[in-house]
Amino acid sequence: MKLFTNFAVESLKIPDLKFAGKLIKIVILILTFGFIYLELFHRRSFPELIPQFKARLESGSEIIWLVIAFMPVNWALETIKWKYLLKKFHIISFFRSFQAIMTGVSVSFFTPNRVGEFGGRILYLPPKKRIQGVTASIVGSISQLAVTIIFGLLGLMIFTIINPGILLVPNVVLIPASFLLLVISLFVYFRSSKVFQWFEKRKLPKNLIRFFHSCASYSTKELGYALMWSSVRFVVFCSQMALVMYAVVEFTSTPSVLEMLYLVPLYFFAITLIPTIGVSEVGTRGLILAQIMYNKASEPDLILAGTLVWLINVILPALIGTFTVWRIKIALKK
Repeated sequence: MKLFTNFAVESLKIPDLKFAGKLIKIVILILTFGFIYLELFHRRSFPELIPQFKARLESGSEIIWLVIAFMPVNWALETIKWKYLLKKFHIISFFRSFQAIMTGVSVSFFTPNRVGEFGGRILYLPPKKRIQGVTASIVGSISQLAVTIIFGLLGLMIFTIINPGILLVPNVVLIPASFLLLVISLFVYFRSSKVFQWFEKRKLPKNLIRFFHSCASYSTKELGYALMWSSVRFVVFCSQMALVMYAVVEFTSTPSVLEMLYLVPLYFFAITLIPTIGVSEVGTRGLILAQIMYNKASEPDLILAGTLVWLINVILPALIGTFTVWRIKIALKK
């Protein structure tokens, strides 16, 4: 962001910083809409999927509306978590935090592994607080990753117990290894401040030292709260996925609620392990879902379900974020 600002103001000789701020917003909007259009109408041929959506949604429209209603709940929980982690550095209202989160979704849409989400959020913060804003975002993301790994490993263990011999690794190795990784994940998460303290003491640029100092300042209690909000949010989007599958997928063998409790977390665990650019996620997610539900339904149905959840949880918030992008006043001076 700083490099872009310098380019806009100095290289292009733009005398008005307000104009530079508008230029940044225009670039974000063009990229967001451009990538959404490219994904929907060129990469995924979305118009061809519309008849399939219409046919499947007729019988499950009430469930889909419930899933859509869960979308703001999902991002509201992320807002609460980010606001909580940020408050030790900067106080920000819930409404402004929610706007920041939506803007982050828009910016993340065209960046690898959604790294642009951090940049989108900090546009709502004073320049002197932006490093801490990134800190709060990264700690929140680490807590979400920890929850995904923990529930995913639990799902993997249950999956291997119920379906022995499906995976290449024998159960006698996989189950203890998964449990060990689960314990290590919890240990590393709650001891992450020690890791950040080690980096803080290295000879690094001042901004990096400030960043690691901010990361190391979180207590075990604060990390526990972040993990709690991440767990609640994980339950919400797992519920969304399960509900969409029950609404639009024609199962050959309908999974029980108990099966969904370990299959859906396993799905989210699997997609977390595969680095993707936002626009490529829908195809990857659909194929992974088809592999996990290999004997439950046809691959096109499962890809359709994955696409629908992607539209609700990514495309819709990204479009909402384009409105918040235009409304913000980007501060370019310290």
